[in-house]
Amino acid sequence: MKARIADRWLALVSPLGLLLLWEGLSRAGLLDVRFITPPSAIGRTLVALTRTGELPYHVGVSVERIIAGFLLGSIPAVALGLAMGLSRSVRALLMPIVAAIYPIPKIAIYPLIIFYLGIGEASKVSIVALSIFFLVLLNTMAGVLGMDRTYFNIARAYGARSIDVFTTIAWPGALPSIFTGLKLGMGFAMIGCRNRFSHLAIVPDLRDRCDVRRPAGHRGAGMAGDDHPGLAGAPRHAVADGA
Repeated sequence: MKARIADRWLALVSPLGLLLLWEGLSRAGLLDVRFITPPSAIGRTLVALTRTGELPYHVGVSVERIIAGFLLGSIPAVALGLAMGLSRSVRALLMPIVAAIYPIPKIAIYPLIIFYLGIGEASKVSIVALSIFFLVLLNTMAGVLGMDRTYFNIARAYGARSIDVFTTIAWPGALPSIFTGLKLGMGFAMIGCRNRFSHLAIVPDLRDRCDVRRPAGHRGAGMAGDDHPGLAGAPRHAVADGA
C-alpha cells in the first residue's frame, strides 16, 4: 500500500518538477522564449482561449473527429483481424495487401484522400481512421495466432461450431492484444487528427480554407501563434496549423 502511494506521488512530482525547471530556465534567460514558451505564458493563453470559447470549440471538433475516425478504423480492423487470425485462406488472401500498404508513409496517401474526398469532414475522419486501421488489424491477428492451438483442437474435437469457436475461444483469447492495438490506435488517432494538413503547410494560407467548420470570424486555435512576438514578421506558411 505504501509503495503504491509512493508511486503515485512520484508520478505527480516528476511532471511538476519538469514544469518548474522549464519555467526557471525560461525566467533565467537560458531558454529562448520565442521558441520555447514558458509554462506560465502557456497557462495564460489557455485561460484566455477558454474564456473566449475558442479553445473549447476546437477541442470539441477535434474530439468528434477522433471518435468518428477511431470507430471507423477500429471496428473493421478488429473484424478483419479476427478473420485473418482464424482462417488461413483469408490470411493468405489479404496479408500480401496489408504487407504492401502498411509500410507506405501515410503522408503519401493523404493527398489522394484529399483529392477524392475533398477537404471537408470526410477526408479528416478518413485520415484518422487510416492512421489506426493497420495497428489494430495486426494486433488483433497476432492475438489470435498467438493463442495455444490446443484450445481450437479440443473445441473442434467436441464438435464446436465455427461461431462457438469464435465467441468462446478466439474473441476472449485475443482481447488483450485487441485492447493493446486500440490503446496504440487512440494515440495515433490523435496524431492523425493533429497532422491532417501539416504536410500541406507550405502552401500559404491554405489552412484558412481547409477547416470548413470554422465559424465566421474564427481564426482557429492554430492561428493564435501568429501573434506570438517570436513569430512577428514570419511568413504565414511557417506557422503550423494547430486546429
